[in-house]
Amino acid sequence: MKKKVDITAIIVSPILAAVLTVTLNTSLFVSVLLFFGLPALYIIIRNQDIFLKSFIVALIFSVPLSLFFDALAAVDGSWVVPESLFPFRFLGVATVEVYTFSFFWVLFAILLYEHFFDRGRVHDPLSPHLKYLVYISSALVLMVVWYYFLYGQVPRVPYFYALVGVVSVLIPLLLFLHRYKKFADRFIFVGIYFFYTLLLFEFVALETGQWIFPGEHFIGLLPFFGHRLPMEEVLIWMVAATPALLAYYEFYADDLKLHG
Repeated sequence: MKKKVDITAIIVSPILAAVLTVTLNTSLFVSVLLFFGLPALYIIIRNQDIFLKSFIVALIFSVPLSLFFDALAAVDGSWVVPESLFPFRFLGVATVEVYTFSFFWVLFAILLYEHFFDRGRVHDPLSPHLKYLVYISSALVLMVVWYYFLYGQVPRVPYFYALVGVVSVLIPLLLFLHRYKKFADRFIFVGIYFFYTLLLFEFVALETGQWIFPGEHFIGLLPFFGHRLPMEEVLIWMVAATPALLAYYEFYADDLKLHG
């Protein structure tokens, strides 16, 4: 019975977030809290045992990688937040909101996965492999920061969205599922839920001008309720990004075992 209540709450949550975003014309920062923060808080209240591990991984995974990916994406026009509540941008291009977006997306995805599928426990240890993810993400950030201080700008990589999507999302996800087929079913279920959530978020964000796609380096553009939506946004972000995140989580932070 409790799981049915949880499922209902999680399904209804994005609809409520979308309605509030449009009716109140909220900022991106507030919308992130509505779409990711509130359902994450609900799961934490329902299952406090999984919070600490999920929080640590979300910090380690989201902040440095967002500093790399979102900065380069903004420079290439792949995904830009035109207005910010804060008077500064990291490296001159990335707003604070993109980091809160990344953090709460990762946190919510891991919490949902642990609560409904992995049955995480309070004493579940972090995998020693996590340090390798720290090394990789730190190296990427240092490369961008070094380039910025050397040339006074973030490097521009044409077709950055497609390139980074194939290299860091699609290929790792396919390799992981080829090696660990037992995770496919649960990744599909979580992926379907996040496709539904991210599609709603995409619609209201474009309607309220929370983000735009001003670049020209896309593999294709799709009509989307009066807006132009890059194919990369659908294939890489909406479809593959969350399952790929869980693959990274299982490989670098969890134990690659099925619980329950």
